[in-house]
Amino acid sequence: MPNKTTKLGLNTFLESEVLNYEDVNYNFEKIDEYPICIESGKKSSTYSGAVSGNATWYYRKYADGTIDLYTNIETTGLKCSSGASAPYHSNTTKILIPISLSTIYGTELSLTSEYLGWLADITGKNVNDYITFQVVGLKVESNNTYKRVYIHIKGRC
Repeated sequence: MPNKTTKLGLNTFLESEVLNYEDVNYNFEKIDEYPICIESGKKSSTYSGAVSGNATWYYRKYADGTIDLYTNIETTGLKCSSGASAPYHSNTTKILIPISLSTIYGTELSLTSEYLGWLADITGKNVNDYITFQVVGLKVESNNTYKRVYIHIKGRC
């Protein structure tokens, strides 16, 4: 009986073992279940609102029609100064998605900053061509501070 690899559970064989082709075929079937990347690259899009500019998106398209997109925005223009009381928020930023998507399965937003805060995805439910977000925090920001917004989208073309 063959041993199994730890990550995929594929059959492994010793030189002295007689190969059972069912075990070999099992390996191929298991590998065949994984999506194959058929295209990768980068595309540009614009963002506007509280801050504006161009974003470079990196993407991977898979044979099963799914896609992963990644970008980040660096700015000092997103300041949590709106709102009557905590939590305070920045103005809205809208970033266009450079590849036409039929479905978005998930969006991850994260923030790196000297300021203690988080991001709110305020994109509508059935929107597939842009993301809108705000920076949210518990204190009013009087000065502009450096922030980097990371965006990761999983979807289908």
